[in-house]
Amino acid sequence: MKTVTLDTNIAPVERVTAAVPASDFDFAVISVTDRELSGSTVQLSVASVGRVLETWVLGESVLGQAVLGGSRDADCFEEALAIISNKAFPGREQRGNLTPGQRPQLRDAMIFCAHVRAHRDIVVTNDSRGFIDGGRRAVLEERFNTINKIMTADEFIATYGSPWR
Repeated sequence: MKTVTLDTNIAPVERVTAAVPASDFDFAVISVTDRELSGSTVQLSVASVGRVLETWVLGESVLGQAVLGGSRDADCFEEALAIISNKAFPGREQRGNLTPGQRPQLRDAMIFCAHVRAHRDIVVTNDSRGFIDGGRRAVLEERFNTINKIMTADEFIATYGSPWR
């Protein structure tokens, strides 16, 4: 069974989850997705999939909805932030007042690194700018092990979907 992490921007998730045989895939979102979707109309769509707890990020994570990480997790987070932001993300000491555009990048790195920490197989995201464009997909997949494939929803459905669904 392949484990699939769904990025927040995949919600509503039914387009992806219904396109493949349910017995072949274990779908989950990272706990940060619940915060990102809080109060939105698509919040209920992620209720049908599993949860992976995010790695604690001070100033972002909620007590009881995150796990403590180690140096490997911190390294993953910093490297993923640099790749996703094209090295434009503020350094650790300068993150007190993130812009509205930087907050989603922070959460994207949290989602990706929780996926890596949990040894999941595939990340499905429609965030091409952060995860795919400019060679980012290749860099992320190579740096964090090729088992951690990154696919758009369309790529995932084209690869694994059943034509009769």
